[in-house]
Amino acid sequence: LRITGPAVVDYARHFHLRWNDPYPSIFPFFFLPKFDWEEPPHSQEKTKGLSVQLLRTISCKGAQQGFFRNFAPRGEYSASEGFYKLVRNAKSFLYLEDQFFSFDEGMKEVAKALPNIQALVIITDNQNVPSLMSNERYYFQYQSLIQLYENPAYKDKIHIFTLVRNDDTTKPIYLHSKLYMADDEFMIIGSYGVERSCFTSDLDIGTSVCDNEGKFIAQTRKKIWAEHLLLSEDDQRLVNPFDGIQEFIRQANTKAARLQHYFPKKTERSIFTKLFYDIY
Repeated sequence: LRITGPAVVDYARHFHLRWNDPYPSIFPFFFLPKFDWEEPPHSQEKTKGLSVQLLRTISCKGAQQGFFRNFAPRGEYSASEGFYKLVRNAKSFLYLEDQFFSFDEGMKEVAKALPNIQALVIITDNQNVPSLMSNERYYFQYQSLIQLYENPAYKDKIHIFTLVRNDDTTKPIYLHSKLYMADDEFMIIGSYGVERSCFTSDLDIGTSVCDNEGKFIAQTRKKIWAEHLLLSEDDQRLVNPFDGIQEFIRQANTKAARLQHYFPKKTERSIFTKLFYDIY
């Protein structure tokens, strides 16, 4: 996502304030040379039909310790607020592409949106791949996603996928993106995912885009979906999002495509991984 226009100033100012943030006295050994603020050159012309907003997670605990005193003395949680707004206002479909999906409170809001939409598409990283923290990831991702199926009346609306190499479907593709779309009208892309620390304590930013004309976000959706489905961006199956969703399902059903049906394994937490994860 390339941002132009007046919104550029908000992002430049954010990084300027972050860099010049005076450290608390308990960390006197950290020092960054300050630099003066200069408003970056940008076009004054607003992009027709698009509204762009900077979203942030700035920890209130960090603020209490003395960080962010010049720009967020009480912290900020516009990142989570933006996600919840996107989910709660969806009227047709939700497309959520995220590395984690391990925050139960976030996914509870998605479950609440199911009566209002026709389809929910989720693409996520395969947490079943063995690693030191995989047990914890299984646990939290399972606990978060299983909430979507609490009401069986909506189970046919839910489509969860993961990505694999199209030349070797036994090898997963590592997914690191955090992209959320609703109805080709509202989109968020950024560094924060649906994970507890991203919504509460990490320093993360995102960009929300409201598309009143439904052109820019639709084109972005088609570009992303074409990559996953190995189709051209101009493929007619991508014009209508529900035709695209049917193509997701069709390809996943073959078990030979880049897209695979997915749901994390149910597991229990071990004492060791619980301690390690809680420290993290």
